[in-house]
Amino acid sequence: KAIRSYIETLDEGKIFTCKELPFNPQSVTVELCKLAKMGTIQKASKGRYYKPRLTQFGASKPKDDEIIKSYTENQKSGYVSGVALYNSFGLTTQVPSKIEIKSNRVAPLKQKTKNLTIEFSPSKVKISTANVPLLKLLDLLKYINKAPDVSIEAVLTTVKQEILKLENSKQKKLISLAKEYPPKVRALLGALLQSMCKWDFAFTLKETLNPLSSYKLNIDASILPNKEKWRIL
Repeated sequence: KAIRSYIETLDEGKIFTCKELPFNPQSVTVELCKLAKMGTIQKASKGRYYKPRLTQFGASKPKDDEIIKSYTENQKSGYVSGVALYNSFGLTTQVPSKIEIKSNRVAPLKQKTKNLTIEFSPSKVKISTANVPLLKLLDLLKYINKAPDVSIEAVLTTVKQEILKLENSKQKKLISLAKEYPPKVRALLGALLQSMCKWDFAFTLKETLNPLSSYKLNIDASILPNKEKWRIL
């Protein structure tokens, strides 16, 4: 009864998991299965439920924003990445029909709604609330040539501005995380850091790169004057 009473207080359409309810996990699992059979709640995906809103057309499903939020709220185990990331930074007004969520999940997963495809891809780096802002900056550089209608200059300016806001310890962490990213990301970040006179950080990244490799990013020298030093084409 306590579990049912608690669920009654939840907002309609809000997705929740067994772990989020302040009761014994085993009791919660059993009770949620009963409530799902009764139609009081409905299953959103494995281990995830919601209280439907009843309309004249029947029980409504959660909104796309709620589905995304349920996986990325507090950024403990996932965050929006890929092309959609540029929209969240205000770098494009386009709203993609596919949302990529970097996750601590081991295997890739795809979930479809009426208007959206959500793709979960495993992160090489353990995601935590503390490092998500840094991972997002690295992802902006990683997908810089894949985002339509996005100004490369605006992306680089945004990344530089965000780096300047970081404390020195966070900047060091950014460099550490960058080592888990492809060489082109390290080269681009290194070039940006050098242009910001962050010589030590830039040199650290330079040492991780193959001196014979080059990186085709289609960035004009007027935007990144030192690109040749980092073999960026």
